[in-house]
Parts: sequence; structure tokens; C-alpha cells
Amino acid sequence: MSQELSVNLVCVRMKSGIEIWLEADRATALRQALQSLTGSKFIDLGDEMLNTTEIEGIFTAPTLADFTRRKNGEWKCTHNEWHTRGQQCDCSQANRYKIEQKKFDEKYGEA
Repeated sequence: MSQELSVNLVCVRMKSGIEIWLEADRATALRQALQSLTGSKFIDLGDEMLNTTEIEGIFTAPTLADFTRRKNGEWKCTHNEWHTRGQQCDCSQANRYKIEQKKFDEKYGEA
């Protein structure tokens, strides 16, 4: 079961690994500020003071989730499915089974 957040959040990831989650509109303001800066500066981000040279990037939740899965050894096959480290992909076989099952259900009705 997937849970969706009601607020569109993005993550400001620091080189130290710290993740600061912000609403997208605040992140847009931060992006604009970062693009206009020249050199290393400290910027105020609510209760936090950040050194701009230590910001690794501003990422969406799906991008960060993919990064975390890869870091944990998972990989994504050509069928866009995640597999654990060392697991072989049998997605094409599973997809063929689903197609055959659907054809059978359409022909004979679902059980």
C-alpha cells in the first residue's frame, strides 16, 4: 500500500547525509537564491543555517527513494521493477503469465 503526502515535499540533501525536507514552494525560493549566489555563502533556511557549498542537491521524493534503494543494493530491471541484490529478473516471464491469465479469464470468465 502506497502512502502519498498531501504536501509536495522535496529534499535538500547535504554532503554530510543530512536531509532537510521542504515544501516545493520554499525549495523553489531556495533554488533561485542558490542560482544567484557567487561563491560560498551561508543562507538562512528557517531554523537552519546552511553553507551553500555543502548542499549536494535538491531532490524529489521519488528520486531520493530510488537513490536509497540503489544504495541498499537493489536494482531496477528493464521492466521498471525493483529486485534485491543477486536476484535475477523474471519479469518477462511473469508478464507473459499475466497476459495468458487475462486471456484465459476473458475466454472462460474469472473464477
